[in-house]
Amino acid sequence: MLWIKLSDIDAVTLTALRLSLASVALAPFAWRDWRRHREQLDWTHLRDTVVPGLMLAMHLASWNLGVRMTKAANGTLIVNLTPLVTPLLLWLLVSEKVTRRELIATAVSSAGLVLLFVADFRVSAGTLAGDAVCLGSMVMLAIYLVLARRYRHPPPTLLYVPPLYADAAN
Repeated sequence: MLWIKLSDIDAVTLTALRLSLASVALAPFAWRDWRRHREQLDWTHLRDTVVPGLMLAMHLASWNLGVRMTKAANGTLIVNLTPLVTPLLLWLLVSEKVTRRELIATAVSSAGLVLLFVADFRVSAGTLAGDAVCLGSMVMLAIYLVLARRYRHPPPTLLYVPPLYADAAN
């Protein structure tokens, strides 16, 4: 995150560059898995990367912008609130009920976040806008994760992620 704060590259351009690089780096693995599973694949595998890819792009672009507008500790703590929001979004967006184990994991991660927030989170007029952008970015990350779970397909993940990153980069 500190490299993002020091960068002069536009937030959207930085997002596109990072996602393009990741998509290209993972392409050989996707090609390998495509050759193994091509009989099982159809156009829905690509179609189902579009909306999650859009949410990932919006998350990363807003994150790149928000962390430049707030303190490093604030941005990091806010984006790590994702485990608190994700169970609610799973229920709202995909009607998936959270298991007891998932609730316990959320409670444990929340306890850790509370300790970090008390120690490091600082609200000020100068960081309020950045904190708000990071909060919106965190919600978009949670939506991306929920949609990625909803639209996943049985073949390997490496057939899903590179096209999703390519969609998000565009």
